[in-house]
Order: sequence, then C-alpha cells, then structure tokens
Amino acid sequence: MSLTSVRSSSALRTSQPVRLAIVGGLVFLAQWLVLSRLTIFGATPDAPLLYIIWVSLRYGRMPGTLVGFGLGLAVDATLGTWGLHMLTKTIMGFVGGSFNASERELLIVSPGQALLGGFVFALVHNGLYVLLLAMSEGMRQMSLIWGTWLGSSVYTAVLAFVVALFAYRR
Repeated sequence: MSLTSVRSSSALRTSQPVRLAIVGGLVFLAQWLVLSRLTIFGATPDAPLLYIIWVSLRYGRMPGTLVGFGLGLAVDATLGTWGLHMLTKTIMGFVGGSFNASERELLIVSPGQALLGGFVFALVHNGLYVLLLAMSEGMRQMSLIWGTWLGSSVYTAVLAFVVALFAYRR
C-alpha cells in the first residue's frame, strides 16, 4: 500500500461526515419545504427517517444514531415538538445499525425491500412517536392512530419504494 493511497483513503474518510451532513440537510429541506405539504388524510411521508435508516444500514450504529439525533433535532425545531422526534429518530438510527449488511459499501436496496423495510421501520418509529406524543400531551384521538401511525407509515413506505425504484435503475 503506497503513501498516496493511504492519504486518499483517509481524505475520503474525513470528508464522509461532511457529505452525510450536507445530504442530511438537503433531505431535511426537502421534507420541510415539499413533503410536509403533501399531506393525505393527516399522513405525511418521513424522508429524514428513510435517510437515517439508509445511513445506519450502510455505515453502522454510530453514524445512524448521530444522523438520527441531528435530523430529529432539526425536525423538532421546525415543528416545536422538542425532544420527541430527536428521541425516536435517534433510537431508529441505533436500531437500523443493528441489522448488519455483509458488504456495506455495496448496499443496494431493491424496491420491494425498500417498501417492506420502509413500512416496518416507519411503523415502529411512528408507533413510538404516537405513544410518546399521547403520553406527553394527553391526547387520545383516533387520528393519531389512523393518520400519524398507520397512514404515515404507508406513505413513508411508498416514498421509499419510489426512491428505490429510481436508484435501482442505475
């Protein structure tokens, strides 16, 4: 291994967190400016959650947890739900990193896997979020179950399917 290859690989490693943060910021902006306005019966897709799961599957628990914390903090700052998204997205980043991909660099998710995985992760995330929201606010509305928990989980899974469909075509 030559000195130049060591330098180039370490330069890639140090720029990787910056790239993850920039892409995470772009995903957050897309969620905040576009996707949050595409509400169907109280359900909205959760692009930051999909990005957190992708980072945790590709890079492991620690990056997934950190990205989950950062994006959760950003979502909480815009929605005013201080701590709820930060906690649930941090947990999902940690849990997503628990599923080892044998070759993380070659992680290619088929549209069917994205649909099923997006639904399961969104179902767990939204269920935890609804539970915490109901406990903290004392809410007992059926719209939390049908719109926020189940509806948003299906909507997020469909978004994962569409993104994977375009990414899988390459």
